[in-house]
Amino acid sequence: LKEIEYAYDTLKADGIALWTSYRDKWPGDAEFAPVFEELNRRKAVVFFHPAAGICCRNLIPGLGYSGIIEYDIDTARCAESLLAGGTPGRFPEVRFIFSPSGGALTVLAARMIDDYPKAFADRLPHGVEYEFRRFYYDVAHASKPAALDAVKDIAPVSQILYGADVPLRTYELTNEGLDVYPGFSPKDWEAIYRTNAEKLFPRLKA
Repeated sequence: LKEIEYAYDTLKADGIALWTSYRDKWPGDAEFAPVFEELNRRKAVVFFHPAAGICCRNLIPGLGYSGIIEYDIDTARCAESLLAGGTPGRFPEVRFIFSPSGGALTVLAARMIDDYPKAFADRLPHGVEYEFRRFYYDVAHASKPAALDAVKDIAPVSQILYGADVPLRTYELTNEGLDVYPGFSPKDWEAIYRTNAEKLFPRLKA
C-alpha cells in the first residue's frame, strides 16, 4: 500500500504492474483485497505480467523455470483467481490488462464461463463473460492469427492494446504477424496502436 501511494503520489505513475502470481498465491486471494480496494479508489490501470507459478516449475526435466507454456497458463490462472474471488465485481473501477493477448485465458474463456461455480454467482453480478469483455488484452509476442482470433472472440476491439516485449525480445519477433493479420480494419488498427491506450492514459493523448 505504501508502494502504491509512492508510485501515484510521488512518482505520478500512470498505472501499476503486478505479476500473475506471487509464489503460492494468485491475485484473487483474500490477502490482496486491501491492495485492490486502494487501486479501485484510485481508478487504477493494472498490468499483469505473466509468471511461472511456484506450483509448476521444473515439471519438465531440463526446462527449469520455464515460460514456454507456463506464462500463458499462469495468466489464465490469474484471471481465474480474480473471478473466483469476485475481484472485478467488488472493485469495478480497476482496469486490468492481460498479456500476451490474455495467454491461455482467451482460448479457455468459453469453458471458464460454463464452469464458473453457480455458488459464486453473487461475486460477479454481471457474469464472467461481462468481465472478459471489460478486461484489456496486450498483444505483445502474441500476434499470430490463433492468438488474435481468440482475443477477438471474447472482447471488442476497444479492449485490445499494442504491446511489445522489447528490449527482452526484438520488435521483429514480438510484432510478427500483426502487419498481415486480416481480421482488423484500418480503424481497428488505429484503436489498437494508439487510441485505446489514450483512453486509459489521457495525459498521453497527442
